[in-house]
Amino acid sequence: MEKSVLNINMNKALVDYIKEFAKKNDKSISDVFSQLVLNLKNDTKSEIIGKREEFLEKSKTRALELLNEGFHMGGKIMCSRNELHER
Repeated sequence: MEKSVLNINMNKALVDYIKEFAKKNDKSISDVFSQLVLNLKNDTKSEIIGKREEFLEKSKTRALELLNEGFHMGGKIMCSRNELHER
């Protein structure tokens, strides 16, 4: 199989992670990326996208729950909003 050179720019933290991952698994960085792309090509991407959508839905649900609960910002309620704005 013919190979080609690919240069990419990535966040340094990701580069450090991929180097460590490759080292721990006794693989080259090229091997790790090749496997990742092959997984995406072989329709594993639909599984990944499904997991992402599930994650986003859970995150949205949790964020809405937090908004509905509200946050205690300290202090003491001395009067109601209506009493405060009576004219």
